[in-house]
Amino acid sequence: MLKNNLIELGLSEKEASVYLASLELGASSVQKISQQAKINRATTYVIIESLSKKGLMSTMEKAGKIFFLVEDPVNLGRLLQKQKNEIEEKEKVLSNVKQELNMLFKTTGDRPVVRFFEGLEGAKTVQNEFFKIKSKKVVGTVILDEVYNASPKHDEEITKKRIKKGINSRVIYTHSKGEIKDATSKNKLREARFVPYNLFGDTATNVTIYDDIVAITTYKDHPGGVLIEDKNIAEFMRKFFDLAWDGSKKFKK
Repeated sequence: MLKNNLIELGLSEKEASVYLASLELGASSVQKISQQAKINRATTYVIIESLSKKGLMSTMEKAGKIFFLVEDPVNLGRLLQKQKNEIEEKEKVLSNVKQELNMLFKTTGDRPVVRFFEGLEGAKTVQNEFFKIKSKKVVGTVILDEVYNASPKHDEEITKKRIKKGINSRVIYTHSKGEIKDATSKNKLREARFVPYNLFGDTATNVTIYDDIVAITTYKDHPGGVLIEDKNIAEFMRKFFDLAWDGSKKFKK
């Protein structure tokens, strides 16, 4: 457990082994540390030098012999500080290049722009993209079972944020447990219509349309998402949604 903790703090696996071996032995020769850590002697020398540069080990001379020992574990805080400094430097670099990158990102011509996102985090990234919306209006279809399984705090993290930003939504939804009470709510800036789960619940796919963008996410089997940015495609999908919206009236209780 300690070894894993040290690795999480930024040490390599061999550095963590040598550090713990030296900590257990106290001031010791390279040979003893090497044996305790189960790492060959030459490599142990290199690792001790690396740990020394990080302020985690030091040397001492006794009776004409060189011994190595671990410094006060409080010095491990230097690893975190180093990581913080590196992050701060990277943030500065990002800040300097972000404007240029955004300009390049937007100069993609009139052709449709398609972006793919893999994994559960990719699906969540697509889901969060609509917070960049300009029109303040979003429509879409959603399978609540999949959304809540993937993001149990969906209402807290997404719905509240959408309301705060004043984004109105119109949604056709399904849920294996049936219709949700107060799904339509002026306070939540949402108009919703329920359709039976067997119509499209097994597809595990959600579609969101806003501005000139169509966002598609799936959380089943191989989670991920796709963002399609094109005015004509978005307009077609919006009209297609309107047809589905009108057709969903027949399921209204």
